[in-house]
Amino acid sequence: MSESVIKVYLKEFAERLTKIQEAQKKNPRIEDEERRNEEEKAKAAFECNKEFESFTKNFREKMKLMQKVLQKT
Repeated sequence: MSESVIKVYLKEFAERLTKIQEAQKKNPRIEDEERRNEEEKAKAAFECNKEFESFTKNFREKMKLMQKVLQKT
């Protein structure tokens, strides 16, 4: 192989390596953002679940009260 061919291969290799390194630098940022999004979704689901539990608890109490009232009449 001639020197010029080797230089071309080395240049291409260096460019690919640079692209890979840049992609690896971007990935932690993307992973952090995705992790934050997942945490926000989990918090929202938790809050929704708490609200649903509160709703069902209040609903049960009202139903029990209505049953007591109906039994008295």
